[in-house]
Amino acid sequence: MAFGASAATMATIPPVCVAETKKPRWWKGNLHTHTFLSDGEAFPQEAALLYRKLGYNFLCLTDHNRTHVHRNKLCNEKTTKRFFRKNMARFEKYFPGWLPKPVKGADGIESYRLDTFDEMAKRLNKPDEFLLMNGCEWHNDTDFQLHCNVTNTFAEQHPYRFGSVEASLEDLFLQYEKKIGLDNDTSMFTVNHPVCWFFDLDPMMLVRHPQIQFFEVANCDSEPSVKPPDGMWTHDKFWDVILAHRYEQGLPPIYAVAVDDTHMYTPFYKEFEGGKHVIRGYVRIRSDALEPDALVRALRRGDFHASTGVDLNAVHFDRRSRTLSVSVDAKPGLTYVIRFLGTKKGFDKTTTEVGPFTVVDLAEKQGLPRPTEGVARLQRRFKVYSSDIGRVLKETEGVTAKYTMASDDLYVRAKIFVKATPGMEDEVIPKTPVAWTQPFA
Repeated sequence: MAFGASAATMATIPPVCVAETKKPRWWKGNLHTHTFLSDGEAFPQEAALLYRKLGYNFLCLTDHNRTHVHRNKLCNEKTTKRFFRKNMARFEKYFPGWLPKPVKGADGIESYRLDTFDEMAKRLNKPDEFLLMNGCEWHNDTDFQLHCNVTNTFAEQHPYRFGSVEASLEDLFLQYEKKIGLDNDTSMFTVNHPVCWFFDLDPMMLVRHPQIQFFEVANCDSEPSVKPPDGMWTHDKFWDVILAHRYEQGLPPIYAVAVDDTHMYTPFYKEFEGGKHVIRGYVRIRSDALEPDALVRALRRGDFHASTGVDLNAVHFDRRSRTLSVSVDAKPGLTYVIRFLGTKKGFDKTTTEVGPFTVVDLAEKQGLPRPTEGVARLQRRFKVYSSDIGRVLKETEGVTAKYTMASDDLYVRAKIFVKATPGMEDEVIPKTPVAWTQPFA
């Protein structure tokens, strides 16, 4: 099933200055970020300027259930969750002339008006350098947490409530289909942070919904408040379970993105002042233009890689020989490990169930503060999947590597990481830089 954005159900994307490029190149960007429009700690233009200063080529704004369109929201301590006047000075210091002029209301409170998307795009977009995109994080937290991003759209989502995670997932995608349409390929629907916060998603849900094409393999702001239960799948295992079942059934694959899901921007400013560099999640897309539709089309055809700090020069799959080749854009002094992962035909489909458990139980067991949300006291279970799924097919140290698929391989994908303590790359938020190619078959 195709994805797309219907011109009849969404506002027109504002025109941007697009420079023609002679050949495709890599564009780096973050697809998930929050601002004063919901629960972020920055003006939307401030977030964009910070990412642009860090060398990103694009940023997608994805505030909760709202998009940046014709807004006239006034921000102050009362109206905005993370508005702090002490942060105004640092914004003005690093980006003089960008802080909105204050407006004093009838109640005497000084506020700042949020710019509309058109106003921001006109000032921020630079041909062949930076692009601001619009999107929205659709969700409603009830007895579980399910968040989904919609990219390159002005369609908003309003709260809903259903009795299960899977019923909500179905409804969210149905809302996407109704609001945006599936008649073109210029928008995308992504399942966000599958582990957080309460371990409710199961990979088989995404096997049963093959129209969903993307999920977050790394989200650098959504680490669980407690450690996952012993034996629970990692993000990589989650991905391989979906891929193995989909490929075996002749269904389309699911692609993985890495994101920041930024809420707090203080680490950005600290880094500019010589502080510690933090792990960030992003995608690098191979496209011939820095333009919203072109970027999303490249994402939808899998012409990108996800990363928390490792960049790739080239990813190539030769369909005739079924050989995947990877080349790393290496940084001096680092050793890289290139791991090819896949699943064989006829893999073991049996599972075992673990539970019941509660998040409160886990916190007490791990000596962590007890979560206060009532939902943390609900009983949960999860499945353990066979080690047949997501096997290491080949692993080597270096900056280039190839793998030729065997006749019984369902698919192959590559995971590239900086050599460090074993297992650091498998954390919910990897503690060492990682890159993930998309799967090939």
